[in-house]
Amino acid sequence: TRYGRQGGLFRDRRLRIQALGGLYQLQVANARRLRREAELRYSARLQLYIESLDLASDCVLIADADKKLMYANHATARILGVAPEDAVGKSISKLLFTDPGDVRNSTEGLRSEGRWHGEVNSRSGLLVVTTDVTMAAVRDTRDNVTAYVCIARDVTQRKRTESELADHRRNLEVLVADRTQALEHEIAETMLVQRELAKSLREKELLLKELHHRVKNNMQVMSSLLSIQAESAGNEQLAELLGESQQRIKSMALIHENLYQSKDLLEIDFDDYITMLAGGLRHLYEVPGVVVSLDIRVTNVSLDIDSAVPCGLIINELISNSLKHGFVGRQGEGNIFVEFSQVEGRYVLHIRDDGIGLPAGFDVDAALTMGMEIVSILTQQLDGEITFENNGGARFEVSFPQKVKHDV
Repeated sequence: TRYGRQGGLFRDRRLRIQALGGLYQLQVANARRLRREAELRYSARLQLYIESLDLASDCVLIADADKKLMYANHATARILGVAPEDAVGKSISKLLFTDPGDVRNSTEGLRSEGRWHGEVNSRSGLLVVTTDVTMAAVRDTRDNVTAYVCIARDVTQRKRTESELADHRRNLEVLVADRTQALEHEIAETMLVQRELAKSLREKELLLKELHHRVKNNMQVMSSLLSIQAESAGNEQLAELLGESQQRIKSMALIHENLYQSKDLLEIDFDDYITMLAGGLRHLYEVPGVVVSLDIRVTNVSLDIDSAVPCGLIINELISNSLKHGFVGRQGEGNIFVEFSQVEGRYVLHIRDDGIGLPAGFDVDAALTMGMEIVSILTQQLDGEITFENNGGARFEVSFPQKVKHDV
């Protein structure tokens, strides 16, 4: 009975041991399966990485701790002229560098910084190309170098383009410098010419001023001679005619006086001119018993001497006519109005008074007086037109075309 109980215990222990052994074997098998699956996944990822590197347009190189190539992608053939399978096992430095100085620089950079970047000359078959190289050292947990990874890019065309651009820039700088020098010379010559022209213009202005001054003086001499002759004429009618001629000469002399004193020798400001002319006439032809007022309004009228002389004589005659005949028999006050302006390319002159008006049947073209004959002739000389009317006094309108100004 005792032996029977011991045998049963041995059988139970053996069964438990067998069960534990089977569980262990199952765990080992499961561990091996998981390891194989992990290795397959790793291999798949590694294969994907390698395929990606093979498709890269840049040259990708992986070397061991001795800088012997373990991997080279397909771009190695295109950039460095060496097939990937032929590159494996070669020195990465000999494959990339042709200058020993580049080898020293890359070695020093990898040792001190763990990476190096630079543009170097590499050989591609029989050709020498310029490559942009980046190298990095791979270290383990103990800081020992286990591998080197390198990416190289062909920048030969870029460097050639940069060189061409630099040449173009230098050529352009030379052209700009030459053109600048030429422009400076041209500017200097132009400034010299301008100074000469300015000097010549000042000389001509002085000559013109002197000419107008002498013409004015000569007219004053003529006016004085007429005045002397009028005083000694012994004939009142002749003296009056000589006085009128003297006044006409003064009206022309006044134009030359204005030009002599003006900054612009080409045109006369008629505002000042009419004011001075009318004031002189009012003083000359005093109307007994009547105080004559002048209302002069000139708007932006400047005439050259060819138009100013006849226009000035017309104004002289018309104002003189009003002063001599417009207020006969009147007492008190009288007014003479002068308006001169530009209207749509024409000059329009209005002269009117509030006197007794024009005689019946008056006609400028048929008038027998010398004054009206002068007005008619000078209006034609200006290619102008003259109209008149009686409306609370005598009213005259003279209009003539504005001359086209040409730039000098």
